[in-house]
Amino acid sequence: MGEYKKNVLALTSRCIPYYPALRKIAKSISGSILFQQLEYLFSIKEGEPFYKFMEPCPDHKDYREGDSFTEVLSFSSSEFRNAFDEIGIRYKSKTAFMEASVAGNPFMEKPYLSYIDKRTGLTWYRRNQTVVQDIIDGLIDSAADNSSSSTVDNETASSGEHQPTDAEMKELNL
Repeated sequence: MGEYKKNVLALTSRCIPYYPALRKIAKSISGSILFQQLEYLFSIKEGEPFYKFMEPCPDHKDYREGDSFTEVLSFSSSEFRNAFDEIGIRYKSKTAFMEASVAGNPFMEKPYLSYIDKRTGLTWYRRNQTVVQDIIDGLIDSAADNSSSSTVDNETASSGEHQPTDAEMKELNL
């Protein structure tokens, strides 16, 4: 039997990271956590739209227990809505989303949007690829600027607090 090696999946399988730098964009800790969770979900779907329930919906055929946003993040419904409103646009119907798309700017310069497909009862999430990439590039540039202009003091180093390297930030797409 070989030696066990740590891997990112084992370290983060039940953890939802909080990146303080995202708070400037997301306006709150909850918004930052939701931003990170949305990025995780979009990474699984390779940037494609996906549906997810905001809260448990046991009578819906597509709902899986424990998989709604409120369950995964331990947010209340209002906390989720408030966090999402800082980083996304909510459309009350697919028709409203389609009308906004035809008009030209359904994201209104925000990173994400959601709409409810009333026919299926599913809420769909979409990613504004350009805006999100600009945010991530800005975070990478900021991290690079900070790492080149600062040093880790002895107190931080002795506390065991880990400061991510540029390579780690790039690996995490931050």
